Amino acid sequence: MIYKYRLLLSFGLLLTTLYFIIYTWSALPPLILMIGWQNETEMEVLEVVDEAYQLYLISGDIVLAIDGRPVQRGEEIFSPPIKSFYNLTLIRGNVVVSQDVPTIHSSFYDVWRISTGILSIAMWSLGFLSVVFARSGQRDPVLVGLSFQLTAAGIVSPGPSQLGAFGAWLVGQVLIWLFPLIVLYLGFLPRSKPLNGLAKKMLGAVFIFLLILATMETVEVIFLYPTLSFQKILGFQLVTILTISTGTAILFSVAILFGRLLKAPKGSYERQQLLILFVFILLAFFPLFTLVILPVSQNIFVPYPFIYSLLLLAPVGYFFVLHRQGHLVLEPIFSRIITLVIMILSVGMAYFMAMYLLNEVFQIRPGEIGKGAFIFALFGFVIVGQKHVQAFVELLFYGRDGLDFFSFATAQARLSANPEPSTISDMIFEVATCLQIPQTTILVRTDNHYAFFVGNMKEITIPISHCPETLQLRSRSPQMFHHLPAWVEMSLPIAARGDTIGIYLLSRPVHGYFNTRQVEALQKIADLFAFGLLVVNLMEMMQASSSRMLYEKERQRQKIATEIHNEPLHTLTAVMMQLQSNTSDETIQSASHAIRRVTNDLRRIIADLRPPALKESIEWIVRQVVRNFEETHENILVTLQTDISSEKQATEQTKSAFYYILTEALNNISKHAQCSKVSVTLTYCENNMALEIEDDGIGITTSQSITELLRLHHIGITDMYRWASIGGGTLLLEQGNPAGTRVKLTLPI
Repeated sequence: MIYKYRLLLSFGLLLTTLYFIIYTWSALPPLILMIGWQNETEMEVLEVVDEAYQLYLISGDIVLAIDGRPVQRGEEIFSPPIKSFYNLTLIRGNVVVSQDVPTIHSSFYDVWRISTGILSIAMWSLGFLSVVFARSGQRDPVLVGLSFQLTAAGIVSPGPSQLGAFGAWLVGQVLIWLFPLIVLYLGFLPRSKPLNGLAKKMLGAVFIFLLILATMETVEVIFLYPTLSFQKILGFQLVTILTISTGTAILFSVAILFGRLLKAPKGSYERQQLLILFVFILLAFFPLFTLVILPVSQNIFVPYPFIYSLLLLAPVGYFFVLHRQGHLVLEPIFSRIITLVIMILSVGMAYFMAMYLLNEVFQIRPGEIGKGAFIFALFGFVIVGQKHVQAFVELLFYGRDGLDFFSFATAQARLSANPEPSTISDMIFEVATCLQIPQTTILVRTDNHYAFFVGNMKEITIPISHCPETLQLRSRSPQMFHHLPAWVEMSLPIAARGDTIGIYLLSRPVHGYFNTRQVEALQKIADLFAFGLLVVNLMEMMQASSSRMLYEKERQRQKIATEIHNEPLHTLTAVMMQLQSNTSDETIQSASHAIRRVTNDLRRIIADLRPPALKESIEWIVRQVVRNFEETHENILVTLQTDISSEKQATEQTKSAFYYILTEALNNISKHAQCSKVSVTLTYCENNMALEIEDDGIGITTSQSITELLRLHHIGITDMYRWASIGGGTLLLEQGNPAGTRVKLTLPI
């Protein structure tokens, strides 16, 4: 309900604040700074701070009437417009006197009216921003925003409520009792978990206590005024209890914040949020204690409006920490604000405290030249120390984001050298490790959906219409993530040439949320991945083309072998048989022997073009190739294991892939391995044939990257990968255990 009517409540508080400001400017003369209520029922002249009024008023005078109208608590004392003078009926000692008091222009009064008015409007604006930025389901920002708006009304309510403005007592004497509760509640913000039972009980007890006092204040206004008050009855003012309660609430709130800061895990998002809030609060209140509460000499000018305006940094801090995760643009803005405030306060407080020490402690009165030289020196320190302050603020806001050591130039060089999915996969896991992101995946665009490319969340396929085409954060726009997995916190488009070719999905970091710098870095990384995807796509097209060419080459070899067998070899064989039937002619017999040699050569050529083993089963092919290797390598112990109960009919591509990969692997062992043992294992499982070749030689010395293999002219191994691709399977080359090389081939039947 509060969220639903938050804007209506905000504008109601704005009208209340404006009403108090307008009433102060139109009805209350500077005289109000020197009068107040004694025992809550008698109006008394307080200390006459303006020398011009000392001719008309004496401290201790009791005001009976103003312009002939008796002053009564709860009724309007001054009515607009402000007059040029007022006739006051006073009790001065034991004498009743009538005194005309002119309205004297007071710069102090003008500064007070302007500063409180601006402060209240600024406070309301900050509260309103917190309310407007809040999304459905966010209760804390709405409550905090309305609380600061109520505080804005409270800032300008004392004058109108004390002097009887219509309805002003509801804020200035009743709702103001909410302030201690508001301050105490702020001590538990920001938080990621619900309040525990003890905190709820404490806030509930404080609320009941303040509700009782607010009820007493209401009874006092409605039933006891104008002649009675609780001060007369009980001997103490309710406002004293309010002051003590507010001060106590401030101390408890700061203590709660500090305790939460100490308990928060180091490096966590919550700890960083609390630390940022502490800096805002410190900047808001430290100058007040240092320059106002500290007894500064009257010879030193203290800009009180500026000092009090710094109190706005408290709501600014809460606004930032409550809305930061959804509005990353706040981070660079507020970091610059804090840097500027720290620089200004450093100069100002150094100047004022130095002047105080010189005047009060060392009794030295520096002249204008000395003061100017000191200010000039301070600005010199500012210029020198600016980088250090900026570095501190950036560390405060962004922490150590984990990507400081990520080199884009190195990453681009890696992609250029090895433009393969494995390279992109390694890079996204490096980024995930740096940022402590448990889940990350890249999807690539196909005809009508985005499909898994690399990452640790493989079972993802998302229709194109359900994927955001721009950078999105779940904490900022949760409605954009309805069709994405629940773990996705950020969706980054991977775009090239104006088209989205992929989506980069990341979960939240372990300790919190992404900050501006991390998002900017991830956008650059996504652009890098776009370059990588384009090159990978190009390389895959080239590899697919090479695989097709390799297969077409094999088909042409088979065609040539078939044609030789069916035409020339068949004809020559028939001729040779006819010639052999005529055994009397030596010339004919010599020709017959020559033809036999030609036919044998042709059969050898046909066997090279189309190995006879390819006509058999895969198990037969493997046994035959291994037997041939064993016969030609007597110094190598060869073992063959097959685990095939029944073998389904394999395709020509699968047979060719098994034959050429096994042949090339054994050739490499013969030429390079320097081994004494070779084991070959053939297994069949779930429509897949698996072949494993392992030796105990010197081990593999080359990369599995196709790009690297081509660069190093390892054509044989490259063709092994291509044959695996032709067969629709996978090939893996790895180090053996404990030494040697292991080749693993898996192909579907």
